[in-house]
Amino acid sequence: MGDINRMMLRSAGSALKASGASAVILFVDALDDWEAWKRFPQRKSLVLVTQDEEVLKELRRHERSVIAVLRLPKVKLTRLAQIKLSTVMCITEGYIRTTDRIVCLTGPPGGPLDTLIILDLERESEVISTMGVSKGLLKKIKHEVFETALNIAIELSDEGREGRTVGTTFVIGDTDRVMELSRPLIMNPFKGYPEEARNLLDDSMHETIKEFALL
Repeated sequence: MGDINRMMLRSAGSALKASGASAVILFVDALDDWEAWKRFPQRKSLVLVTQDEEVLKELRRHERSVIAVLRLPKVKLTRLAQIKLSTVMCITEGYIRTTDRIVCLTGPPGGPLDTLIILDLERESEVISTMGVSKGLLKKIKHEVFETALNIAIELSDEGREGRTVGTTFVIGDTDRVMELSRPLIMNPFKGYPEEARNLLDDSMHETIKEFALL
């Protein structure tokens, strides 16, 4: 497995140079030796992605030597879902632009790396649009709000509630206009609470939001 990963990392370096890409998005969890990224010649072009909280803590120590370190939700993701989600997170954080070309290197957790894709984001707009995101929206909202809502939605789709699947809708944008065109079918459990007590960015709110989705 180590030989395969080394070969894939070399190929990613060659693809980066040949394509003129601005970044390599690397799914670290597919490495049998997760520190192998340190031997990548173009480290300053790396975006390191993991789903593992412990690995994330270690990677955070090296943030200055790479473009960024990201954590994906701890749910089962296909190779394409890993790439799409990582790309959208990079755009919302400002690490890459919607006009960039990027190299994506991924594989199953535990490895080996088995998928290398070069994406021209300006031409491959479906990477963003199939996530339900427009390029215009990404310029208008706080990236942490978008990422938090997206992570909660992914966790809900994977976990469900009380042993069964549920669905919900998160509206991010002009909420005043949305409310003008909407009416509740049930009592609003958040009504009457101060804004700081119903902040999406407060981790303690996430289970409450998931319960509300069940309704």
